[in-house]
Amino acid sequence: MWRIFIVRYWQNEAGDCLFGCKLLGVKSHPARFPAKLPEFFIKFLTEPGDLVVDIFGGSNTTGSVAETLDRQWLSFELEREYVAASVLRFMDSPAEQEVRRAYNAILNGKSVDLAGLAAERVGQQLLFA
Repeated sequence: MWRIFIVRYWQNEAGDCLFGCKLLGVKSHPARFPAKLPEFFIKFLTEPGDLVVDIFGGSNTTGSVAETLDRQWLSFELEREYVAASVLRFMDSPAEQEVRRAYNAILNGKSVDLAGLAAERVGQQLLFA
């Protein structure tokens, strides 16, 4: 099982994984849902600083919403390709080369430091194990 732990990142408001998936030529997760769905439950059931656990991470919509709402979160996903594609939610309008490098690194089981992709995103890090 692939585990994702996000430590302080800047999240693209649109959270547009579809663009990145098209750019990479990979299929997007088939069970996407609007961010408003997890947003409702996260606001209703948790407080800022709480931990949100998503046992079916998919494209990490829940994680991206949790981070936006100042919650910590853990996401679990079996499919490495979905984990790799989910990195696109946490990249601020990256160049195609950055997207491919991050996606391929995750596919190969490596950590990706998003702070290294752009100077203004200091402290962002995606750890994949």
